[in-house]
Order: sequence, then structure tokens, then C-alpha cells
Amino acid sequence: MSNLDPARVDRALRLLISDIDYDTHKSLENDEETGEDSYPELVQDFIISYEKSN
Repeated sequence: MSNLDPARVDRALRLLISDIDYDTHKSLENDEETGEDSYPELVQDFIISYEKSN
């Protein structure tokens, strides 16, 4: 189990990605086709990758 708080990871990824590329941030936040927020999936992928990097 991860020590990372998913809510904090979510906020951090949103801030970081919006600073790097606002268009990418907006497309993740609101998918053009579905209108769904893709960040929750990205958060889970990040946490899994972080845990595997140990």
C-alpha cells in the first residue's frame, strides 16, 4: 500500500501539468470526446509507477 495521499498527488499533478502545458492540462481535465476528467486515472498510474520505482 502506498504512503502517497491520492488527493495531494491529484492537486500536485494538476498544478505541475498546468504550469508545463496548459493545453495538456485542460485536455486531461476535460476530455474532448467524453467530457470526463482523466486526472484520477493519471493519479493512480503515477502512484503505481512511484511504488515500482523503489
